[in-house]
Amino acid sequence: MKYFTKIFYVCVISVFLFGFVSVKAFALTGPENPYSFSAVPGENPGSVTIRWYDDRTATQYNLLYGTNPGHYNYGAVNLPDAANTTNSFTVNYLAPGVTYYFSLIGVGGSVSGPVAAEATPVNQKPVITSHLDEYGFTAQTGTAPGTIQLSWTDNGSAQKYDIVYGTTPGSYIYGVENVPYNANMYNTFTIGALAANTRYYFELVAERNGSIVLWTNPVSALAE
Repeated sequence: MKYFTKIFYVCVISVFLFGFVSVKAFALTGPENPYSFSAVPGENPGSVTIRWYDDRTATQYNLLYGTNPGHYNYGAVNLPDAANTTNSFTVNYLAPGVTYYFSLIGVGGSVSGPVAAEATPVNQKPVITSHLDEYGFTAQTGTAPGTIQLSWTDNGSAQKYDIVYGTTPGSYIYGVENVPYNANMYNTFTIGALAANTRYYFELVAERNGSIVLWTNPVSALAE
């Protein structure tokens, strides 16, 4: 289950078909930097915040990004947007400390970018005093091929849960935002579409009032 951002965003159809998008496929029109498009490191580790100005020339804004300025592996479609003002959008669950390149596509308007920004390094991760045992976060091989089941117990301290994961602990390129859960109860969530015979590492991110209250230690399981 690939994640694009905050939660697993869908890419433009070219990403689904070919696994990458070449910026050369889009014709640049208008000013060199339409929409005053920019990117800066985000507030949390592995995040970048983009900003642009909606001048009402486009009907929709889509985002392409990756670690190569000519080929993009990830994307987000139909970004939340308000006309005649500056807008921002944060891409999460990037590899901390890695430079990413972003292009903004105004549907019916122009293409802006690429612009580059470093995903916030992990050493800037908020200091969290709670630890793994608070939620009892675990991972185990799922019953269906290519799945892993995660479990934890909500104790009422969080209002929202996200899950980040990948094949290397501490470097997560996938994720799920707003994981469904039952308050004050034992919860399970199954991650699917995983590569067979591959070990995945997971962290549970608990948030309250927009701030992280707990970022668990990684747990792992083998997808079969």
